[in-house]
Amino acid sequence: AWSRASPQAEQQFRADIAKVSPDAAAAWDEGHVARDADRLADAEAAFRKVISLAPDVDHPHRKLCRVLAAAKRLDDAIHECEVAVSLAPASGYDKAALAKALFARGHSGDRGRAITLAREAGAAVPDDVYVAEVDCFARALSPDVEDLSACVDHLLALAPDNLAGNLLASGIALANRDYHRA
Repeated sequence: AWSRASPQAEQQFRADIAKVSPDAAAAWDEGHVARDADRLADAEAAFRKVISLAPDVDHPHRKLCRVLAAAKRLDDAIHECEVAVSLAPASGYDKAALAKALFARGHSGDRGRAITLAREAGAAVPDDVYVAEVDCFARALSPDVEDLSACVDHLLALAPDNLAGNLLASGIALANRDYHRA
C-alpha cells in the first residue's frame, strides 16, 4: 500500500493542479488510480502528462518521483524530487519524498543529505504520517535513542497501527531490554 499525505493535504494538492488545468486534474486522478493498482508505467505516463500541463506545480514531480522510486529507477526519481523541491523549497512533502529516494539509492553523500531533508520535512509538516515515517527512519540512523523514541511516540500518536512506527517501537523496546513491550 502506498503511504500518502493526509486526505486534506491530498485534496489541496489536487486543487492546486485543478487551478492550473482541468485536464491536468483528470490526469492526476488517472495517475493515482494507476499507482494504486501498481500499474507503474501508466502512473508514470499520467503524472508526466500532469507535468506537461502544469509544469510549475511541484506535486506531480513529487508523485512521479515516488512512482519512479517504486520502479527502482532511483536516479530518475531523485531528479523529479529535486525539481519538486526547487519549485517549492519549503514543502515538507517534497523534502520527505526526496529523502526517501536518497535513502533508497544510498550513494556516497545521500544518507547525510537525506537525514537533513527528513528532519526539515518533519519540522515543516509535523502531523503528517508519511512525513513522520521518513523523519523517524532518519532518526533511527542516529545513536540518539531518546530522539528516536520521541519521534516514534509522535508517529504512533498520529497513527497507532502504523507498521513502520510499531516496528521501530519494538526495536527501541528490545534495545532497552523491555521484552514485554517489544
